[in-house]
Amino acid sequence: ALGFGNGKFNVHDLNTTKRCHTVEVSPDNMPVTCIRDYVHSDVHRLVAGTADGWVKSFSHDLEDGVEELSSINLDSPIYSLDTSENYHICALDTRQIVVLDALRAEYVRDVGRISTEQYSEQEEVGHQQRVTCVRFRPDNRYQCISAGWDKTVYLWDIRMEPAKAAVRTIKGPKVCGDGLDVQGDILLSASFATENALQMWDLGSGNLIQSIRYRENENEAEYLYSCRYVDSSRVIAGVLDPEMQR
Repeated sequence: ALGFGNGKFNVHDLNTTKRCHTVEVSPDNMPVTCIRDYVHSDVHRLVAGTADGWVKSFSHDLEDGVEELSSINLDSPIYSLDTSENYHICALDTRQIVVLDALRAEYVRDVGRISTEQYSEQEEVGHQQRVTCVRFRPDNRYQCISAGWDKTVYLWDIRMEPAKAAVRTIKGPKVCGDGLDVQGDILLSASFATENALQMWDLGSGNLIQSIRYRENENEAEYLYSCRYVDSSRVIAGVLDPEMQR
């Protein structure tokens, strides 16, 4: 599935690359900012977020089409989202990280705590600047990680009260896009940095395992926006310059 700036996404057949369906997410044609594919009760689903706060879930089939299952508007742009079998996790423009019921798209709770009329700055727990990426741990549907502009990665347990949900903090990665992935206890991060931008971390201790050299020439700046595990021994990462994709 591919999301676009007109508030819609297309579903394509990967075998033929043919566009099979076009689906509207934002009634006001605001951009689709993030989209994820997942399976619930053996049914393939998509969840999409938009710049005007919509989070919508769909069932999809290449032949039968796409059907909207649930929707909620969070009144804030969605910068990132991810999903497990039971929950969606969303990063909002307000720095909030929100947990939703994946089946009904209902609000469950916040993760962390930002200053509002209810809380002061001294009572904050969580990111101090924009949150650009959230990811569930594949092996634990109750734990997720988040990162953003404040050079901090949080490991959260969404079952805990917001002020106590941060179970691990890692200082260093400045993540400006979809720049987190997890395999087992190993976190992969892609940072907007001139060097040492692609790194692996031990989630158990929070310690750096290694920095993976990305640039081929000393005069190149790395400035990564995304990363993914391919398998246990290979990763991929992306930058703005198409000639530096590796």
